[in-house]
Amino acid sequence: MFVLKTTIEEDLLEHIRDAETPKAAWETLGKLFSKKNEARLQLLENELSCISQGTMTVSQYFAKVKSICREISQLEPKEKVSEAHMKRIIIHGLRPEYNGFIAAVRRWPTQPSLVELEKLLTNQEELAKQMGNITLKEEEDALFTNNKKKGPLPGQGRLKPRWTEGGKPHPKERHNT
Repeated sequence: MFVLKTTIEEDLLEHIRDAETPKAAWETLGKLFSKKNEARLQLLENELSCISQGTMTVSQYFAKVKSICREISQLEPKEKVSEAHMKRIIIHGLRPEYNGFIAAVRRWPTQPSLVELEKLLTNQEELAKQMGNITLKEEEDALFTNNKKKGPLPGQGRLKPRWTEGGKPHPKERHNT
């Protein structure tokens, strides 16, 4: 008992101070830590149920989900998260821009493993980054310039008049006849 009381931190010592045998002290500590493990397990399961990619990269997101699942398995080996369940969690939390890609992958006759899915999504993310770097700034500027001229652009002739039901030109249109 002396060894236990001299090696344990002060905050834990309070829990076993009244124990009469080392066995009773160890049982008390076991109960104390199992309660902490239950709370931690519940916290991890809650985190896993509402995890989303957010601003993380695909690799960071996969690592985060795998880390949570690994910790759950360490705390409660009977609660091990299967690879299929991990894939469903990951897919559910992906950003919306991956929805079309995931829909296409789901139609494949052979579904990718977790590692293959991570590689596919990482490649998709890299492709999106490359496509995002292509800029059409000059074209956009050309389409939306503020042209102060009224009427048709040069070479397009005059505007065609709108017609009313009786085959007569609309009264608000100007006509040069």
